[in-house]
Amino acid sequence: MTEPSSTRENVASGFIVRSSGTWVQTPDGWFVSTSAIAEGGPIQDLFLFDREGMNSRRVPPATVIDAEDVESEALYKGHWIPLVSTWRDDSTRVRAPIPSSASGHFAVLYVYSSPEWKTLVSLPRAEVHDPRGGNGGVSFRVPLTEVDDYRETITPLFGASMASEQTIPASRDLSTVYELARLAPDAISVARSDTAVVVRADELTLRITIAGRTWRVRKTWRSHDRGVAFETNDDTDIGRFLVAILANDIRRSLGLAPRRRAVTLSDEGLARPAASFTLSRGSDAGFVLTDSFSRSRWRFASDLDAARFSWIAALTWTEILSRLREK
Repeated sequence: MTEPSSTRENVASGFIVRSSGTWVQTPDGWFVSTSAIAEGGPIQDLFLFDREGMNSRRVPPATVIDAEDVESEALYKGHWIPLVSTWRDDSTRVRAPIPSSASGHFAVLYVYSSPEWKTLVSLPRAEVHDPRGGNGGVSFRVPLTEVDDYRETITPLFGASMASEQTIPASRDLSTVYELARLAPDAISVARSDTAVVVRADELTLRITIAGRTWRVRKTWRSHDRGVAFETNDDTDIGRFLVAILANDIRRSLGLAPRRRAVTLSDEGLARPAASFTLSRGSDAGFVLTDSFSRSRWRFASDLDAARFSWIAALTWTEILSRLREK
């Protein structure tokens, strides 16, 4: 549930250059992270490089204002080539925005393969790397004053509201989640830290965190991060979401037959929710489920999950548990 990538074309005529990487904004400015950050977070151990040299320092996630993935390109001799790093002439690594007019600095451009390969390797400053060494490709060490133009593709990773995992208050015990684990210990396991509750069901992992008033459930399937699957302001709804996606796993662990319910599609091609609920596309490629009576709203990554949730959203927790146990 993040914004789409955006390309800043042609920051020309006195442009600012920065190398490709994950850039993190703190109150002290923008810095490069030592490792990639998944879209939507969360981040736990965060280390940022100093603006010059190879040293890094640990930064509290709560100080993060914003983060974005940057893919930079430089226009050199009529060709757009990925810009992978920037340096001072004395070979000191620089991880800071640099004016293109700055003397004493150079950029390393690198491409592994290209339809323009024959032309690229014939350009001035081209250094072809032997693929037998495990690298291959062609690189260019180009003074910034010889870079004709610059552009970057930016993928927002998250904003301030998702910058860190906040401590979950002890009073927010997520009792419905633990109740499901006690009901079906062979299907669901739960572990809790100060900042997250992690639910595992076979090859599915759900990481539950809180940011402000918003609870988020992040899904990982077979080690593949699938992003934020569900958002709500009511922690009781976390249990409802687990039932919506794991009901048959729970029933099987209780020795009960799974129950099937057909999902129909609306005219817009979305899974149709229960009566008195509406489902619409969100502005960020997700889906918003709305209770027409209470005006409560929930956010989902999947319209199918949203429809299943709507079938039990109006039930009390006691009613939900009773239906799970029905033969």
